[in-house]
Amino acid sequence: MELNLPKYVSDSLITIENAGFEAFCVGGAVRDLIMGLIPSDYDIATNAEPEIIMSIFPKTVPTGIRHGTVTVVTPHGNIEVTTYRTEGGYSNHRAPDNVHFVKSINDDLKRRDFTVNAICFNLKSGIFDPENGLDDIKSNTLRCIGNPNERFFDDALRIMRLFRFSAQLGFNIENDSLESAIRLSYLLESISVERIFVELKKAITSKQPDALSPLLFSGALEFLGLNATKIPNVINQLISDFSLRFSVLCHLFNTEAVSVLKNLKADNQTIDSVKIYTKLLNLPTITTKSELKRSLKFCSIEHIKGLFNYYNVLGTDISFLTKTLTEIVENKEPYLINHLAITGNDLIKSGFSGPEIGETLNRLLEIVIENPEQNHKENLLKLI
Repeated sequence: MELNLPKYVSDSLITIENAGFEAFCVGGAVRDLIMGLIPSDYDIATNAEPEIIMSIFPKTVPTGIRHGTVTVVTPHGNIEVTTYRTEGGYSNHRAPDNVHFVKSINDDLKRRDFTVNAICFNLKSGIFDPENGLDDIKSNTLRCIGNPNERFFDDALRIMRLFRFSAQLGFNIENDSLESAIRLSYLLESISVERIFVELKKAITSKQPDALSPLLFSGALEFLGLNATKIPNVINQLISDFSLRFSVLCHLFNTEAVSVLKNLKADNQTIDSVKIYTKLLNLPTITTKSELKRSLKFCSIEHIKGLFNYYNVLGTDISFLTKTLTEIVENKEPYLINHLAITGNDLIKSGFSGPEIGETLNRLLEIVIENPEQNHKENLLKLI
């Protein structure tokens, strides 16, 4: 089987081989190419040690040199190049305490997580698949390499990755791997919450987020405050937006979404977006133009469209709301204080001061929300 690698990747493989070493494209990129998907990045495994890689490429970054990884920088993309290795103990259930460079690609592949991620490709010899990952791709199966208990005990983040890959690829999880992941899921409490958030976000925005249900049902993520016991079908049908999907999930299970995200040390942008969705979801269903404008006072048009998507999935006819939103935008109907034809300075000139300025502007906004034709300076001055 031939794989159509980007030229900058094949050139890098050739550079390593011309220096007298082996080089294989390995991991998720090979899996994705076999499945007809477009890889997001590329990894190379080689028997050349990091110092040699840094000497034969013009620009490199020693990103993980302690573990044998050097990033090769090219104009068309970066490639992580890692020396064949075996790994020592995992006292923290995440990173190996030590690594040992080895000469055999077979030994390197045995340390990896799942069979579908242990397929490699060499420009001369083609596909090399000692862990039978090709068979698992054909049967849409995720399976640990070797003993699942050892795989997860060594690196507990693999538990999250197992369910994330199942969600993204639409693969079933082999029984022994699934049972072991659930049994050892308590180890997730020893993992960086930031890492868990990355995997959770990828899984929830995937094409099959309900693959997370067995993990949620086990209570594995309750230590973060996430008490959902499954991913309801409604989540699968929503647009692939994490803030919307996560907000709806937490809303359905009466979970404090923002609290969970803070426990996960999520970024502020995500937290702010979820705050807005949470507020929208706790409001009565929008049915009028005035209610829609009042919602737009505290959220973006994209948030409103996300809310409409949720309404639509629930079976609500959103044609009126969609048409109304278009009218508001195209006609520039006012729904914010800065949309008023009058300003705070105008009120000061009319004798207003202090808190009554803001209070008056808000009262005027309520009037023009109901009657946008009133939004003329002369009219508003008469009203005050």
